[in-house]
Amino acid sequence: MPTSTDASSGGGDDDGDDTGSSSDDTGTGSDDTGTGSDDTGTGSDDTGTGSDDTGTGSDDTGGGLKGTGFEVGHIAYDLQATDHSGSPWSLHDRLGTKVVLLAGHMYSSSMEQMMEYLGEVDDDFSGLVVVALVGYDEYNNVATEDDASRLASEYGVSTVLYDGSLKLIPLWASGNPPKTYVIDQSMTISYAEHGGVSEDDLRDAVENLGQ
Repeated sequence: MPTSTDASSGGGDDDGDDTGSSSDDTGTGSDDTGTGSDDTGTGSDDTGTGSDDTGTGSDDTGGGLKGTGFEVGHIAYDLQATDHSGSPWSLHDRLGTKVVLLAGHMYSSSMEQMMEYLGEVDDDFSGLVVVALVGYDEYNNVATEDDASRLASEYGVSTVLYDGSLKLIPLWASGNPPKTYVIDQSMTISYAEHGGVSEDDLRDAVENLGQ
């Protein structure tokens, strides 16, 4: 008997638009919402809640920490991208650490001006993670790993991520890049601002996090 896999709600090997709840659920559909204890869905909207959920989608909220939004007071979603060294990077892996995140395009004068001082902020605050997420480079080309590496070196920013799919910037910049976030140790967004942010304002936002 043929078995449908495009809207399955069944057992251990289901996939497609997976909503399975078996303990070995490994659905990879874009709408995977499996809740099995070993859920490993990799869909872009994976929201598996199993205790061992390892979904890797851009909107994955599996596991213990649940993102709630992109504004002040929200728990930040788990930004997942590739960094300038070609390594996978996850925001939620920085739980327990303060984070400054700048998301935008390098052709923007506001983004460029902020990158000019971002490296100094990176150096001046011990234990702070400073990261830039770049969509387009200064020539309006989709940023690559080489671009990210060059920008990290040029501006002295410890982590530069590139959004080759151009799917992350619309989310993290809320359709109006650049956008700057300051995120506390619990992954709660304490500061979120569109457009250019002065160095003094960013430093104040970081200092307001306290120790």
